[in-house]
Amino acid sequence: MRSIWTVISVFCLANVLVIAGFVGWLRATDRLNVDRIREVREALTETIAARKAREAGEKSKVESDRKAAEEATKKARPPISAMEQLSLRLETNEAERQRNERARQEIEALRQALLKERTGLDAEKAALETARKDFEDMRKRIAEQEGEAQFKKTLTVLQSLKPDEVRSTLQQIMDSNKDGTGRETAIGYLNALPDRNRTKVLSEFIKQDPKLAADLLEGLRMRGQAAPPPEAQPG
Repeated sequence: MRSIWTVISVFCLANVLVIAGFVGWLRATDRLNVDRIREVREALTETIAARKAREAGEKSKVESDRKAAEEATKKARPPISAMEQLSLRLETNEAERQRNERARQEIEALRQALLKERTGLDAEKAALETARKDFEDMRKRIAEQEGEAQFKKTLTVLQSLKPDEVRSTLQQIMDSNKDGTGRETAIGYLNALPDRNRTKVLSEFIKQDPKLAADLLEGLRMRGQAAPPPEAQPG
């Protein structure tokens, strides 16, 4: 029994020495003084619930003081005169008017842009319609021209001529009709000629007038898009 008390005493003494050494270290490193001991004692004295209640009360008091200060500031301001109220109202109305004016200008600019785009689309549509009508008219003229009996007779005669004679004949047809119908007639005959005959006649045109030959080739290309060439009679 005596040995047990001896062990307990030694253990307690060791704890006291450890605590004393720890406190001494705190004091030596400037981490503990009388004020801090007092703060620790007060912190341990107040319960957690009491601390929360105290902090809530302090926060409420700060908020009340802030509102009271704001109210006092408002009361300290001089009242707005009638002229000042009118001026403030006029400024507000002017700002509103300017906002409405900007909105109106933006709407008008958008309307003008849409109108311009619509006008452009209408112009493109009209141009396409005109081109389509011209194309249909050309197809109609080609069908009427190449379906005539006289056209077929003339074509038969042209196939029997030499290439330079055919060129001369077509040149006369174009020269005698300056309104464009002569050119269409000549292109119609060229289009109806067999490939071998057409190539030889175009070669003659190239020798005499390369520019005219190029124009006739372009006319043949457009003629091919307008309608397929009729079956040529064998030469």
